[in-house]
Amino acid sequence: MLSQAIPSISWTNSRLLAPGEFPGTLSRASSFDRILHSEEGLCISHHGYADAAFRVEGFSHNCVSIQLAGRARHTRQVGACQGSGTSVAGKVFATSAMTPIAWSWNSAAEMINVWITPERLNHDLVEDGDPDRGPAELVDRFCIDDPLLAQLGVALRAQGGEPRPFCRMMLAGLVSTLVAHIGQHHSNRGAATLAARSGGLPPAHLKLVLDHIDAHLGEEIGLDELAALTGKSACHFLRCFKQSTGIAPHRYVTQRRVDHACALLVAAELSLVEIALACGFADQSHFGRVFRRERDLTPMAYRRQSTH
Repeated sequence: MLSQAIPSISWTNSRLLAPGEFPGTLSRASSFDRILHSEEGLCISHHGYADAAFRVEGFSHNCVSIQLAGRARHTRQVGACQGSGTSVAGKVFATSAMTPIAWSWNSAAEMINVWITPERLNHDLVEDGDPDRGPAELVDRFCIDDPLLAQLGVALRAQGGEPRPFCRMMLAGLVSTLVAHIGQHHSNRGAATLAARSGGLPPAHLKLVLDHIDAHLGEEIGLDELAALTGKSACHFLRCFKQSTGIAPHRYVTQRRVDHACALLVAAELSLVEIALACGFADQSHFGRVFRRERDLTPMAYRRQSTH
């Protein structure tokens, strides 16, 4: 969605901005800014933003922002791309390095920022992939749902607090999962990698189908509906989808519904009935049965475990 004009504020500087310098560019100071973790080529920061705006010539790192709390209306321009939308807990933004940015939001929001240099992203994602396909690059995202990143954001916040047993080991595991997930879902090496299997869907068709599923998790999603997006018959689409992803469409949809439910259980104060309906389950009982089968926990047990 095209945005209204970005509020008029001056460009902060004419060089690329490092993660630690970012809070100083905001038009209003945050209630807190802290570094949770830092290593070669990667930094994770935690912020309590006020309503604010900034303009910079670009970040030195790619930045994936995970909203943990708050509700805000965003207006953002990255390069020539401009958009606006309302974010709540669980929403995700991805901003490429070395691209001019102008961004504003109208209310307080708690965020986790994952900063990763282009060199580190390329090293981590190409290491296990095909080095002949060119460098790995972050794909721009604006105010999207990503249940797994939402959960990882909550977990990173918890590990970044008071020291806990095995904290370093936990952080290493979270970082590995996070970078792998960014590679699969938010880089130019994601859907194309899945579709590269012989007989699978073309990358553009696969992305279209996966985005459609994520955008309609609260609704009934039929095989014919998904097949129509690719122009294939239901039977042909079923074979191609399974070849691309390794699982049948209905199984993939179920997994995404459960992933979304996990994010809502952690990040939102919704009842189980509300979460069940928001994720496309028939009722609370159906939600409970499927969730327990997939996670080996009841929804309430998962909520208690994730918030303590």
